Amino acid sequence: MPEILADILNNINGRGWNLYRIEGNEKLPYTISRGPANKLTVGQYLVMPAIRESRNPEAVSERMQLVLRGGEYPRIVRGDISPGIMYLELFQDEIVIKERQDYRYSYEDFLKALDTLPIHFSED
Repeated sequence: MPEILADILNNINGRGWNLYRIEGNEKLPYTISRGPANKLTVGQYLVMPAIRESRNPEAVSERMQLVLRGGEYPRIVRGDISPGIMYLELFQDEIVIKERQDYRYSYEDFLKALDTLPIHFSED
């Protein structure tokens, strides 16, 4: 499993997005101030645009607002389903995309679906 998790992280990062690990019920500024994940493990993650100031909660939040207003929402397409992937939960054997409803993917299917994730290039 660690190899496919590294592939998933590299694919997401390579498309201009960062994953931030959520610890418990902490507030967004604390999550962002720890910086993006450099490896994935079982847990909860937020998908945010990759920017130079990746540990600055205000800068990351401002960029995310610009991204959302511009329609560059981080989403994947798999068949007829196109969920946003702003909030992910990784389990031992699957990834669950938390949206209005939960979307469950095997790690292999999720990695394939990442080919449809929009590329975000930061202006900073």
